[in-house]
Amino acid sequence: MINEDNERVWVKFYFRSQQGIQNLTDQEAETVNANTRESYQADLYNAIEQGKYPKWKMYIQVMTQEEANQLDYNSYGNYTDHKFMEEPAMQGGNVKNYDFREDDHDYYTQPGMLFRRMTKEQQLVLFENTARNMGNSTLQIKHRHINNCYQADPNYGEGVAKALGINLKDVDLAPTSPDSEKTNEEANARGYEDLNVPSEPAMPETAKDLGPEGRNRT
Repeated sequence: MINEDNERVWVKFYFRSQQGIQNLTDQEAETVNANTRESYQADLYNAIEQGKYPKWKMYIQVMTQEEANQLDYNSYGNYTDHKFMEEPAMQGGNVKNYDFREDDHDYYTQPGMLFRRMTKEQQLVLFENTARNMGNSTLQIKHRHINNCYQADPNYGEGVAKALGINLKDVDLAPTSPDSEKTNEEANARGYEDLNVPSEPAMPETAKDLGPEGRNRT
């Protein structure tokens, strides 16, 4: 936002549900979706019919330009690497793409903060949902994701590895340094030669019988 004095501030908008948030485990979602494909729409309709009108509170978080300059970290906009779609060189010379990773490469601080705010039950659901959804992706991808989770928080990486049935000792946990396009590509290629093979899907079910404490967020 920019005020009448032409001063810029960065603003993030939050909409907090006054009903609270309750998430489904993968197993619960299978049961609910088997009975109705429109479960969320039905829930909303029934709540309104009963006079339980949904409400949200809106909050904003404001950061001045000076505060932004002092921030250590995740974003300056969306950027997608599709080099084959680059524009032809201009007559006066080619325009170089901006390598945003040179000053925006902290991918772990905020995910780690969010992970540590979760309860142990919520963390378990996260581990097992992640493991199931990775399916039969290659071991290289699974090891790389474990590494990323580990950099955010060691317990996060350990939990995902356990849910995937992978021994954490077998994973290269050396920190990545994606502070440029080149180093990011090198980090992503680590282990490709030895681990680029399909893996067995993991189907952990430890969290399926958790009570509401594993799903509720307020």
